[in-house]
Amino acid sequence: MPPRTFLRQTAVLLVAGMLAGGFDAFGDEPPITRVHDARRVPNLQAESRTRGVSIEGVMTLVDPNWNNWFFFDGEEGIYIEPRGIELKAKTGDRVRLSGYMVTGGFAPNIGVTNEVILGHRALTPPRVVTLGEVLGGSEDSQWLELSGTVLGTWDYEDHTILTLGWGYGELVVTVVRPKGTTMTDLRLGSRISVRGVGASHYSKRQQLLGVRVHCAGTEFLRVLEPGPADPFGIPLTPVSEVMRFSPVRSDLHQIRTRGTVTLVLRDGTVYLQSGSHALRCVSTGTPELKVGDTVDAVGFPFLSRNLRNREVPDFVVGVPTLHSARFRKTAVEARPIPVNAESFEDLRDAESQLVEVVDPAVRESARQP
Repeated sequence: MPPRTFLRQTAVLLVAGMLAGGFDAFGDEPPITRVHDARRVPNLQAESRTRGVSIEGVMTLVDPNWNNWFFFDGEEGIYIEPRGIELKAKTGDRVRLSGYMVTGGFAPNIGVTNEVILGHRALTPPRVVTLGEVLGGSEDSQWLELSGTVLGTWDYEDHTILTLGWGYGELVVTVVRPKGTTMTDLRLGSRISVRGVGASHYSKRQQLLGVRVHCAGTEFLRVLEPGPADPFGIPLTPVSEVMRFSPVRSDLHQIRTRGTVTLVLRDGTVYLQSGSHALRCVSTGTPELKVGDTVDAVGFPFLSRNLRNREVPDFVVGVPTLHSARFRKTAVEARPIPVNAESFEDLRDAESQLVEVVDPAVRESARQP
């Protein structure tokens, strides 16, 4: 065999062997072997293959129906995506992956061209984080645990969507569940812990727009404190006492209050009033209520920011609001008497209350968003 032919065939066999083993060569640089280094690859705006990867670790979430694959090497996590292959690994499988770095998304990820399943093991305990840490985006693809109060829950395809609240913030959690099942035992108002991976929603300019947590199944949820079986049976809190100081409890919890409906908006916002006190309620649906109905309202007290009020620059000034509100009609209560708003200051002080406006200039101000 001529030397040139031998060298050519040797080179072909070498390249074929590298590809069969899953190694993608990129110039003279050795492959990346740690997620820590992979996450710090310069993230170009346009999609680009930048460097080879050969890495070993565990799959923290596999959800092919929603194109979600997350990998953890024991130190940090990263999003992966199949390139030319069908990934067979399941959540909890230990794998050896090879391929190349892909940029152009919110964070760098790995395009996988070869997968070797090494076995299965229980996932290691994740790092405990707070809502603030997740909202910043740095926890993207990380294996984490956090706790919160269940504000809402609904089924979508083969997932259950949870809204969790912490203080005055909230976060969406998606939970993979078998088709034909539901999470009927998870009550609103329950405090739960969630183990999952952080995920980011971003713009075409790679700027963070929102975050959520993906959970691989109900086995990664734990109820710390169940919510009330009948929320309309919990003690009544007068509208005048909502979001007042309490030395007893400061965490997010459900309350029940009562008032007369003064306004119903198409987006599900309902305004209640009891005596001279009023409350804004935001429901998850379109309640069948009309002005004049007296209702019990159950929900979670939040402070919704009021961007119109700029007179207190040292504080985030907002509007007391009952979120995830549900309503039940009760006996008729005395109709509230409108507050006579004669000035702009009167309008500001009557936030959420029923008002009567005579001055045309003040009336025009009341219409401003």
